Amino acid sequence: MSFCERKEQIMKIKVDKLTYKEFTEYADSTVAKPIKMTLAFFIGVAIILIIIAMSKPSFEGAVTPLFWCVGILAFLLIVSNASINTAFKKSGLASTNCSYTFMEDGMKIAMGKLKGDLEWKYVKYVKETKNLWIMRVPNSQFIIPKRCMNEDEWESFINTYIPEDKIKRMKYKRSTPERTKDDDSED
Repeated sequence: MSFCERKEQIMKIKVDKLTYKEFTEYADSTVAKPIKMTLAFFIGVAIILIIIAMSKPSFEGAVTPLFWCVGILAFLLIVSNASINTAFKKSGLASTNCSYTFMEDGMKIAMGKLKGDLEWKYVKYVKETKNLWIMRVPNSQFIIPKRCMNEDEWESFINTYIPEDKIKRMKYKRSTPERTKDDDSED
């Protein structure tokens, strides 16, 4: 009998196949975004150098290598996007249903035919993005879309069972409600 079977179930979340948009958001929140931003920065620097080189006759010989540099960096940026698509297809997340059963002292995980238990002490962090919660554990990460959960219940749960220093919340959360047509008529 596992530790989770002895405890009362607090919350259950079922994830019906991860979408490509969600996987891309996950990838951007981990390693992909810094790589893309670095490539874009160097493309920008190379373009500025091309503009400077084209305006000064003394740099005339530098234009061709700079064009090659921009081309190679742009190619790497395209390849990084394609690699995310390939990783998504190979991951099987587009066709795998997952369920997470959260307990007082851990969680039960079921991903397709794989099943396991995890104690809270092994959670490195829980990270919030715009549409996801990402739970990092040794050698793995669990991606939980917000569309699959009751966010108030989830907030209450993580505030109770996950130490605050392990919760990485979104920095720029939109806190003001959107204006409606009725709001405009009151002005």
